[in-house]
Amino acid sequence: MTFGLRNAAQSFQRFLDSLFRDLPYCFVYIDDILIASRNLDEHISHLKEIFRRLDENGLVLKISKCIFAKPEVEFLGHHVSASGIRSTTERIQAILDFNRSSTVKQLRRFLGMLNFYRRFLPNAAKHQTKLNDFLVGIKKNKNKSIDWDEDSIKTFEYCKEQLSESTTLAHPVSNAHFAIIVDASDNAVGGVMQQYVSNHRQLLVFFSVRLTPTQKSDATCYQSLPTVLLGLRTTIHEYFKATSAELIFGENLRLPGDFLHDSELASPSSFVQQLRNTFSDLPPVLPSHYTKQKPFIFRDLATCTHVFVRTDSVRTSLQPSYEGPYPVIKRYAKYFDISIKGVSRTISIDRLKPCIFADPYPYKPTLVDKSSTTSTSSSNVSTPHHSQQSTSEQSSKLRMRFAEPPAQYVSRSGRAVHPSKRFL
Repeated sequence: MTFGLRNAAQSFQRFLDSLFRDLPYCFVYIDDILIASRNLDEHISHLKEIFRRLDENGLVLKISKCIFAKPEVEFLGHHVSASGIRSTTERIQAILDFNRSSTVKQLRRFLGMLNFYRRFLPNAAKHQTKLNDFLVGIKKNKNKSIDWDEDSIKTFEYCKEQLSESTTLAHPVSNAHFAIIVDASDNAVGGVMQQYVSNHRQLLVFFSVRLTPTQKSDATCYQSLPTVLLGLRTTIHEYFKATSAELIFGENLRLPGDFLHDSELASPSSFVQQLRNTFSDLPPVLPSHYTKQKPFIFRDLATCTHVFVRTDSVRTSLQPSYEGPYPVIKRYAKYFDISIKGVSRTISIDRLKPCIFADPYPYKPTLVDKSSTTSTSSSNVSTPHHSQQSTSEQSSKLRMRFAEPPAQYVSRSGRAVHPSKRFL
């Protein structure tokens, strides 16, 4: 798929994920590949495996943009090393030099730059509440000016200071003890995930989110539930002149659902059998039930020996739309393996068109023996019946002398044509 289309990057990302998904030491983001190794020998073996898979799928690398065997690299705005991941100095300095925003558009730009490193900032949602309040209710007027007060100015400077003091996040260790610590307030909730290696705490990631108005109201309701329950237990009923706790002294208060008997749970084997019976009774639903549009696929792709490949890149003037034909090696449901200049390539069926080879001799002329025709006509002159039969035979054989062409002609491209009679 050519770049420039909306879903081109996603398609390329899925393609690379299908190539390197089973390699735990490889991380791919569109056209950037990060390889992590313990030592140099392991790094070389990892590179050979990556190069082999790229070569099998027809992908090439630009050497000037590649970095090999480095103890630390900068990857997508992050400094990656053996000790962990941290934000790069250049990106942090650009945010620190950012002047206080005067419009809503500039403030959104600042928050976007700041939240790119949100995983390094503890309680980011709580500290950015003052700044996010300026964006509430503004959808169209992006150039609206911002009235800064003393609290919002302090919040703006504190966010930049917090980023400059951001810590390095460690790499997770599989056999370490993990811990998640959470905290909540009236406006936001946050948490941190950390691990303990040799009795030392290492931070892995920070998380925080601002509560919506609906969530804030729910939080107030949940905080009031214990108080409501205490009121139900201590309220004196007018009819009984006693509280609920006094009526059932020595027992716990029961909810209406507690009066219902619990049904016995089915065993795993019986549940699986019941599930199989249920699925076997379900009627199948045709794909046409969901959509009426059918994708177009050439029928001859299932039997053809050669195919044409559509050129999806930007074509020059007079460049053909298709290249080929190329022989088919193996067929799959969504793609074919074809041989291009002796190299096996995997091509989606959306880019393929069958190649049909025309027969160079679609029909053969019929030769007529003149001597046999003359002898037959002379021997059948005696009776009228034989004379009528001989006349019909003569006319039929006379037509055969000119080797009548077939009723239908086939061009080299495989199309049926009907030539004019004056050319026959």
